[in-house]
Amino acid sequence: MIFCNYLELTCSAWLFKGARKGDILEILVYDCLVQEARDIRLEVFVEEQGFQDELDEIDHVAKHFVMYAEDRTPAATCRVFWDEEINGYVLGRLAVRREYRGRKAGAAMMEAVEKYVRNKGGESITLHAQCRASEFYRKQGFVEFGEIGEEEGCPHVWMKKDICSDATGADSAREVIKMLDAMTEAGVSRIKVDISDSVGEGMSRKAYHHGRCDVGSPFATGQLFDLEEE
Repeated sequence: MIFCNYLELTCSAWLFKGARKGDILEILVYDCLVQEARDIRLEVFVEEQGFQDELDEIDHVAKHFVMYAEDRTPAATCRVFWDEEINGYVLGRLAVRREYRGRKAGAAMMEAVEKYVRNKGGESITLHAQCRASEFYRKQGFVEFGEIGEEEGCPHVWMKKDICSDATGADSAREVIKMLDAMTEAGVSRIKVDISDSVGEGMSRKAYHHGRCDVGSPFATGQLFDLEEE
């Protein structure tokens, strides 16, 4: 039996469209091709799309992402590896099971991959997309380059997305927005968010009041949120 190490990526904002309130998607990153990833790829690429050469030597060196629904059902997978010739990270074999399509599962996987590559110091992500799926990748910020080629008779095109290493502030803001949206959908009406600047311990503390303004509160009296400075 082969045991794989894994990294857990969890975000309460990664909710399937139409899912029950409170559903949480979990994405695990494995350092070997686990059975869940293998099953999804064979189901989507071989059984549905008719490809034959699905499993290859790259599977031995790639990191394999698997998304699980709340009931632990594997919903989607993809792989990421470093390519010396391209001198960057390559994403491939993104597959979403039929019953989870149209629910933004693919976009959530792309977001997890981008976060993973950014944390590894990567500056770009490259992929060889099926032409019929290129519009999906364009929406994720990828741009085509090079000529269209074929894999097992299916037209493919190279696409690339540059990752700005200094975009962590914007990423953090997007994560907060997603969290707030998810909590709103779950019926939460009053939220308090503490933001700690990492300039130095005890240097500053900001507490923002999000929600109903109580009569007499600093926000209601025009004192710029509930702000404390140390």
